[in-house]
Amino acid sequence: MGIGTEDIATMIKYRGLGIPDPFMLMQYNLESPPRYWSASSFPSTPVDPTKLSNKVISKLKEYGNKIPSQTSIMIEDVCKTFNESIRINKEKDMPTTFILSPKTGSGKSTIAKVYVSSLEDITSLIVVPRVSDAIEFCKDINNLRKDDNYAKCIYRVSDDNQESEFRIDVKDIN
Repeated sequence: MGIGTEDIATMIKYRGLGIPDPFMLMQYNLESPPRYWSASSFPSTPVDPTKLSNKVISKLKEYGNKIPSQTSIMIEDVCKTFNESIRINKEKDMPTTFILSPKTGSGKSTIAKVYVSSLEDITSLIVVPRVSDAIEFCKDINNLRKDDNYAKCIYRVSDDNQESEFRIDVKDIN
C-alpha cells in the first residue's frame, strides 16, 4: 500500500511542523512544489545565463559530477533570477528577495561563486554559516576571477577564527 501526498501532509500537520519534512519528501520521492514565478522574462545581464551555465557545468565536471540533462536550464534560471534581483533592487530602500530552492548537491554554491566572479561593476554579499566557508568562497571566487583581491570576507578574529589573507575590516570597505 502506497502513501499519498495527503497522507504525508496529514503526518506533517499532525507532527506540528508546519513545513514539509525533507526526509519524508525524499523517502517517498515526491516532486517539489510548483514555482510561483518564472525566470523566462528576467534579464540576461549583467551575467549571460548561457555563458554562466557553460562555466558552471565545466566546473562541476572538473569535480567529477554527473550532470543531469536539465541542469543547464536550472543554472540559467538561477542566473536570470540573480540578474533580476540586481535590476529590481537598484533603487529600492527595502530589497525584494527571491527564494531559490534547487536540490541538495545541484551546484548552488558553485553557481554563486561563478556568478559573483563574473560581475564587473556590481558588489555582492554572500552570507555563509561559518568563517571557514567564507574563506573558501573567497579563495574560489578569486581563483575563478584570477584576481587575489577581488573577493574579501568580514568576520571577527578569535581563537577559532584566525586572521586570513581574505579578511578585511568593515572600516576598510569602500
